[in-house]
Amino acid sequence: MLKARATLIRKITILIDISLLLAAFLLAMRLTNALFDYQHSVRAIFLKNQWAIVLSVPIFAFIFYFNGLYESIRTSSTRSLIWVIGKSILEGLLILSLGIWFFRLEVSRTLFFLFSTFSFIILVSDRLAAKQILSYWRKKGYNFRTLLIVGADGQTRQIIEQFQRNLDWGYKIAGCLALEPDRLGREINGVKVLGTTERFQEILWTQPIDEVIFSIPIIYVKELSRLIGICEELGIKSRTMIDFYTPKVARPTIERFGDSPMLTFSTTPENLNRLLIKRIIDVLASSIALVLALPLFALIGLLIKATSHGPIFYSQDRCGLNGRIFKFYKFRTMVQDADKIQERFKHLNEMSGPVFKIKNDPRVTRIGRFLRKYSLDELPQLYHVLTGDMSLVGPRPPVPPEVNQYERWQRRRLSVRPGITCLWQCNGRNKVDFDQWMKLDLEYIDNWSLALDFKILLKTIPVVLIGEGAS
Repeated sequence: MLKARATLIRKITILIDISLLLAAFLLAMRLTNALFDYQHSVRAIFLKNQWAIVLSVPIFAFIFYFNGLYESIRTSSTRSLIWVIGKSILEGLLILSLGIWFFRLEVSRTLFFLFSTFSFIILVSDRLAAKQILSYWRKKGYNFRTLLIVGADGQTRQIIEQFQRNLDWGYKIAGCLALEPDRLGREINGVKVLGTTERFQEILWTQPIDEVIFSIPIIYVKELSRLIGICEELGIKSRTMIDFYTPKVARPTIERFGDSPMLTFSTTPENLNRLLIKRIIDVLASSIALVLALPLFALIGLLIKATSHGPIFYSQDRCGLNGRIFKFYKFRTMVQDADKIQERFKHLNEMSGPVFKIKNDPRVTRIGRFLRKYSLDELPQLYHVLTGDMSLVGPRPPVPPEVNQYERWQRRRLSVRPGITCLWQCNGRNKVDFDQWMKLDLEYIDNWSLALDFKILLKTIPVVLIGEGAS
């Protein structure tokens, strides 16, 4: 019943959001007409941009859904709601921009800017108003969910205190159940211990319990399994606290391998829908860029051959996703066999850690300095993006000898697909020391989103154009 009710509420919310997005478009068209395009009627503006409107509303609703905007906002903070809506709108705009460019649709930039602004304001206002209304109802004693906590230790006290501090979440604690009889008759922050777990099924039968939280040490795993099974049979939602390990970065989830449920700890982005969008963008962008850059490839190849002996391309083993080795290509910028004489210049290394970089490396050719300054030597990496060894955005792929010298925490940068550009690339490159470089890569992994990728790509453009930090 509760699940069916939640599904119905989710469908209604989606329909409301679609209506609000259409209202935002109507407001944007009217304002565009009034301020910038008054010589055309609102109907004419609609007809001119109708395909953009038809595409944008379902795309935005789709992204809202997969960013979790239609999950319960009962325990969501105001900041998290604003963040999810803003991030979703930016991701939607990125996809729409690519679609408009790919299909060569004629649209008004002013209209789309106003639509995005109005969508953000209207949707945030809608969610905050709903949150305030629900909070008011709960203070009046309506729309509460009743909670039973199984456990009676220090961790249970923390859970109770958290729910007592956040009454607007809409939960009432019916009581606690202890594992041992010596806890009977006690109270934890004013919440009664109703009995031991022997009374668990009786209480679920006789009291209206909506959810159960288990705060049970791992040594009672068999008892926990029995109690969760009872919840499953009765159709009552259960949550389990994890006391044997508190992750610092990893996000715990439950996954199923065949018939076996697994508790999974992951430190990398797990949203398959957004990762799929990232891969689609990589394939489309690299394919188009490779075709457009073919004349430039030919010109650079001729300049390299005309100014130094050796091949046009330089190849090297690099470490990709989780340490997979792939053959890495870039335009050759050094004299032939530069790797073999690197040891001679080891004392000139200007980078900390296992990385070898010299600002005025004597092995770099005259044309190589120009290619490096403006990152033109990295153009062949678009091929790696197309094949899937790399992405447009991600930590730079290191060489195996460097990885062998990593500290354990630094190796986590290999947990995502490497990229052509990254936070390090647009934050000074060689001006950043090795440890800070590694921290920037981990910051990217921990905060990854399509909007962050788009931001890094935009920040990379001026850095490349002025040749900042390159050597």
